[in-house]
Amino acid sequence: CGYKEVGRVPDAIRVAPGDDRDDIIMLLPL
Repeated sequence: CGYKEVGRVPDAIRVAPGDDRDDIIMLLPL
């Protein structure tokens, strides 16, 4: 929520079912 994906790597990290993080490469828009 509020996070903006900078570098996308599809299904790189799966934190929880239904919660797929593409990568840790994200930043929070100020």
